Amino acid sequence: MSLKSLPNQCLLEAYTHALTLALPEDFILILKKEILLRMQSNNQNAPATSFVLLPKSDIGNELKKNDQ
Repeated sequence: MSLKSLPNQCLLEAYTHALTLALPEDFILILKKEILLRMQSNNQNAPATSFVLLPKSDIGNELKKNDQ
């Protein structure tokens, strides 16, 4: 399975977990580049799915809210 076949939400979750787990920088960079490519193509081909990038501290707060 390639990154291109992952839904946007899964890609964002993978990126979030990679940051949280402090995985190797190369892996994080691959995920980040794919997200940025999708964001760029979304800007060119509207309407499309939008991304909202949250600061790392906000992501933890969102996860806690979803668990309740």
